[in-house]
Amino acid sequence: MSEKAGASIPEFAISWREPWYQVETEHQPSIQAELQREVGPLHPLWNAGAVVFARRRDCDDVAVHLADGRFAIVHLVWHGRIDQFPDEFPWTRIFDSLSSFQRAIDVDAGD
Repeated sequence: MSEKAGASIPEFAISWREPWYQVETEHQPSIQAELQREVGPLHPLWNAGAVVFARRRDCDDVAVHLADGRFAIVHLVWHGRIDQFPDEFPWTRIFDSLSSFQRAIDVDAGD
């Protein structure tokens, strides 16, 4: 994965609702590095320019912004390597727009 740990955190006009929050600058590099370790050539985020910018407090889901303008929610496995099912894990949902991403975190907050 070509993204660099410690990439600048993008900011968007998002109405954050618990359990979602924007990651702090000091925590982003370690989360970004884990994403890079887990995503391999068979994963949909490979070479997508994924940059972590948010996280759920209650689980291992993170939000990423992709170089093409899309967004994704990724469930990191935190085992520091590409999974044995590299095209499926880390589990990922991709959203075409900021509004569809906002709807997804609103639904999460309501659950």
